[in-house]
Amino acid sequence: MSTSMPNEIETTRVVSHDPNLADVILHVDYDLPAAVSELIDNSIDANAKNVLVRLLRNRTGLVGMQVIDDGIGIKQDEFDDVMRFAKRRKYGPSERGLYGIGLKSGSLSMADQLSVVSMPSGSVPSGRRWTRETAKLEQLAVLSSAYCLAVMQHANMSIPWKNWVGGTIVDLSELDDFKRVSGDASQVSVYADELLTKIEQHTGLVFHRLLDAGRKSIKIHLDILDTDSCEPFGSRCVEAVDPFGYTKSGCTGYPKKFRIRMAGRAKPMTVLAHIWPKGVKSNNFRIPRSGHASAAEGQGLYIYRNDRLLMSGGWGGMRNPEDHQSLARMEINLCDSDLEFLEPTFNKTGVKMVPTFCKALRDSSATDGTTFIDWIEKAIAVARKQSQSAPQVKLPLPQSGVAVRVRNAFSEVSSNGDEVEVIWKRMPKEIVFSVEAKNSIVYINKAYENALSNDCGSTTLTRTTLSTTLILLLAKDLLVDRKGKNVKALEDAIQTILVAAIKGDDF
Repeated sequence: MSTSMPNEIETTRVVSHDPNLADVILHVDYDLPAAVSELIDNSIDANAKNVLVRLLRNRTGLVGMQVIDDGIGIKQDEFDDVMRFAKRRKYGPSERGLYGIGLKSGSLSMADQLSVVSMPSGSVPSGRRWTRETAKLEQLAVLSSAYCLAVMQHANMSIPWKNWVGGTIVDLSELDDFKRVSGDASQVSVYADELLTKIEQHTGLVFHRLLDAGRKSIKIHLDILDTDSCEPFGSRCVEAVDPFGYTKSGCTGYPKKFRIRMAGRAKPMTVLAHIWPKGVKSNNFRIPRSGHASAAEGQGLYIYRNDRLLMSGGWGGMRNPEDHQSLARMEINLCDSDLEFLEPTFNKTGVKMVPTFCKALRDSSATDGTTFIDWIEKAIAVARKQSQSAPQVKLPLPQSGVAVRVRNAFSEVSSNGDEVEVIWKRMPKEIVFSVEAKNSIVYINKAYENALSNDCGSTTLTRTTLSTTLILLLAKDLLVDRKGKNVKALEDAIQTILVAAIKGDDF
């Protein structure tokens, strides 16, 4: 009697995916800065040199967000495939795309409506629109040519770069987070400023290699557009936050190349082990993170693919983060063949490492015989070494209200200053600023913002300059929670002089 098994497969047939697939994909876990970074990835893959992340607001609150670029645009005959769910195209070796869902999942995970309008250079604009409901029904809206042209022309009036001949606008409306913001104008302003700061910090880290001044592969602009006046404000550019941006290594012989040998691979992977110098407080070391995480959170592995940061610190379960290891950071660059062992998460905010890679990394070594453990122990020894005595400067460390480069400068020169917030709000016209020393807050009168920008031509420059000047002038007042007569008299004198200066009398 034969024991052979019958054929396993009788035939094959095409079975459409359940329409609920779109609903499942829309629940991929994104926070807003990570979703924005997904959209910027698309712009970079479209060869954009400029990307604008723009919040839209009116008198009552935030009404939407746009990501605008000057890339090659989307051809009309390719638009449906770009907008299709679970359509994974073949990506080039230098592109950042991975799974083919970032545009749709990132956008509709946080907004009720996604509209995309695009115009390749020398072509006519076209567009498509999904809502959460139409995505479930598989009903993709085709936007009219007249509407798409109007959208492109309207954006062209206020974008921060010149000679825009083509590109793409991703428009999100009815964002979940925006609906939760109170209609109070001052609260909306604070929320919008904090949100732009979070996007600035996240994208400055994720794309730091592409934002580096020596490369200038891309420029990321941020602003807020008043939809009533069609005037942008709060404009600024994202600056790189380089987790390896120190000027002198913390230990002789570092950074050091380590080789990771994986079974079945003839060529080892080369990674770079760094030891930061002790005592540096710059943003490059501290890496701005939500929740005021400690510097210990910055230690560990930094994993890149095509110059895009996928994992920003941590040990991937290999070891626990501890304060005395905070100077140890390792730089890992992935190629597509490495994705077998290190798989980026859907939202590109982490990397899953297989156990065999973790073991190979622990067993890695440099050509001089230095082992992985030797590197960690050397970083610990540097951290514990007593720093040389030197004059200590203590200044407040601004966390908002000034450009990233200014925050970095404060961190570089101040050894142990307290964090301070800068908030612009409406106050009586005889007051330019007020200080809440107990909570380390400087309030600046928003009524003078337009006067400053009209005089100097740049709202961002004047906001940053005035904020920085006040922090320096009021350093002692901010660091010590007291209000002596001399301090109060000095504040009153500064108020009077600043009011006179801002009024712009003739010289």
